[in-house]
Amino acid sequence: MEFDKVLSTILSVKKPWIIREIDVHKGTRSVNVYIDFERGSTFNCINCEQPCKVYDSTYRVWRHLEILNYRCYLNIKMPRLSCEIHRIITLDKIPWGRNNTHFTHLFEQSVIKLCPQMNISAIAKHFGEIDTTIWSIYNHQIEKAKKNNLIFQN
Repeated sequence: MEFDKVLSTILSVKKPWIIREIDVHKGTRSVNVYIDFERGSTFNCINCEQPCKVYDSTYRVWRHLEILNYRCYLNIKMPRLSCEIHRIITLDKIPWGRNNTHFTHLFEQSVIKLCPQMNISAIAKHFGEIDTTIWSIYNHQIEKAKKNNLIFQN
């Protein structure tokens, strides 16, 4: 099986999304995975749920978990949609991460799993990130858990 197909399975890349390119950098021990959508794809409007054509797009980058000790970055082509009712709108949800952060769901889950075992500074050092980044992930996940009644609130 080709590596891009293996990676598609690991990352759960499903239509209309496709892996367009994989760029490995041995010197920096990083891999950039470029995720695109198939030509002619439609996405539902975030307001009215009607299928919309893609108006244009731009790449955004999310840090993902390491792959074979290489830092992994998902470069996802984010479409802006042309809705007949709402005009030009930006797709606000992707399967891999939150739109207002630069980390995938799995990366954030890995951070949270380490919280009972390590302090925030140690987690930041472990992932090669700054502590304010780790604090923002932690705070978001705590607020999400409170909202979903998954943790006790005073």
